[in-house]
Amino acid sequence: MKFYIAALTFLVSASSASAQSAEETVAYIMIGAEGGTSTQVFGGASWKMMLSWKGVARYFIRDENQVEEINIQKVSDCQYLYEQSLFYLKPTRKIFKASQYELNFRNAREYDISNEQPDGNGFIFRMKGLDFQCHPHPDHPDAISCDNQIGFINAGDANRARGALKYFKEKFCPGKAF
Repeated sequence: MKFYIAALTFLVSASSASAQSAEETVAYIMIGAEGGTSTQVFGGASWKMMLSWKGVARYFIRDENQVEEINIQKVSDCQYLYEQSLFYLKPTRKIFKASQYELNFRNAREYDISNEQPDGNGFIFRMKGLDFQCHPHPDHPDAISCDNQIGFINAGDANRARGALKYFKEKFCPGKAF
């Protein structure tokens, strides 16, 4: 009997440890970010995504010439702050662009993909029902911001991103069905 209880406890803890948080799920929905993964993105640059937690899901995406810092913070079940700052590293570290988005997924339903890469590494999207407002980044108010006229760029796989949106709507933000 003790063996069965121990085995059941192990299985429950193992399955809950592998579940993504709401912030990690939003990171995959928006940019295809997974902690520790490497990917090729538009233009062939190789990027490494590193996840760091300090009350916020924080990703550092870098190659030899630039680093992008992305912070995702939960405001409510369906609302998140999404901050991104892009720095050039050469010849010296210099801010290029920075934005803060207020994202509301309550009515988000599906991706509208405009440019999917044939190798599955990246796509440009808008999301039906996603309400968002863009503001200058609070730490970099003079940097270029809010330049998403073509849509958001996601470095992940479009089918996995669709699955992440479905998972997010089922587990964290039921919102509206249509």
